[in-house]
Order: sequence, then C-alpha cells, then structure tokens
Amino acid sequence: MLGVAIVPQSDLGAYGNSFRSLQLSQANLFRARGLLSGFPRFPIQLMEEIEGRRDTLLKILNGTGVRVPPAVQGYFLTIEGSASMLLKEHGLLTIVVRQNSGRP
Repeated sequence: MLGVAIVPQSDLGAYGNSFRSLQLSQANLFRARGLLSGFPRFPIQLMEEIEGRRDTLLKILNGTGVRVPPAVQGYFLTIEGSASMLLKEHGLLTIVVRQNSGRP
C-alpha cells in the first residue's frame, strides 16, 4: 500500500527525496487514511510491544552472563559472542550480521 518512515533530521537529505518521489494511488491513500483513523493507537501499541519483548530478552540475556551492549530504540540487540557458542551454551538462536568488508 504505502509506507511511513520517521528519520532523523540528519538523514532527511539522504532519504527525503526517495519518499517524496513516490507516486501513490488515490485509492491507497484513502485506504491508508482509513486504517490510520480506525486504529490510531496501533503505532503506540506496536512500540510498547517491541519494548516489552526487548526488555524480556534483556532479562533472559542478563541471566546468561553474555555481554550485551546497551540497547537502542528498536528491536535489534547486539550480543557479543559466536552464534554456535550462544546456541550451545545458552540456547540462544541468533542472527549473525557481519559488517561489509568491501568484498562481494
């Protein structure tokens, strides 16, 4: 249908034109307005749900002794340790993200 993005002022120049150039159909705009009007608390409820789940995960992680740098807003957490060790020793299934090293 369409998306909504909130970006920091510092990123507006990089992303603003991408969103401004979208050609949205009138039907989708009406549908989006209806959904936003019909469920005005949904964005807040979603944020509260994500925060609650992040807090639960942090409590679990704090009991393992695994180092977890401070959480930032959002639902991703950085966990220090190898994926195989985290699974074997703590039963934590993790997603490994490697920073781009410049190689394909």
